[in-house]
Amino acid sequence: MTDLEKIIATNAEYAKSYVDTENKSPNPRKRLAIVTCMDAWIHDAAALGTNLGDAHIIRNAGGSAKEALRSLLISQHFLDTNRVMVIKHTRCGMIGPTNEGIRATVKKNTGTSADHIDFLPFDELVQAVVDDVLFLRNSGFMSKIDITGHIFVLEEGELKSVPVK
Repeated sequence: MTDLEKIIATNAEYAKSYVDTENKSPNPRKRLAIVTCMDAWIHDAAALGTNLGDAHIIRNAGGSAKEALRSLLISQHFLDTNRVMVIKHTRCGMIGPTNEGIRATVKKNTGTSADHIDFLPFDELVQAVVDDVLFLRNSGFMSKIDITGHIFVLEEGELKSVPVK
């Protein structure tokens, strides 16, 4: 059985016990949106204690707040969230590469130019968290909302706060 077939079979078992209710709201119970990396080793529910319906989890390469802005605006202005956690992590694949290097690889592998895409890599983890929090705070869109920055330490499974003034 392939990995995809296993996923589909697992979902079939899940669906047998799934209970839908009309009380499910798109508004998260904790009024929280979390921006974090798509890294396969970050298990947000286990690491952060969130359950289904608690928070909007927005995942992308590097946990970029800039890339998540569209979703955050919907989350805040239409779905009643009032807090954002920006969470980046150690050993992230977006630490170190350059836009030029990523674009060259995409061009080599596909034959198509990605020169118009900002892949949002970064060099320094703490500064990247600070930059993303300040980007959101200064965007003019995130009104009356608490925005905090954090680093998830993959080696320990621990979440550490990054102070941003």
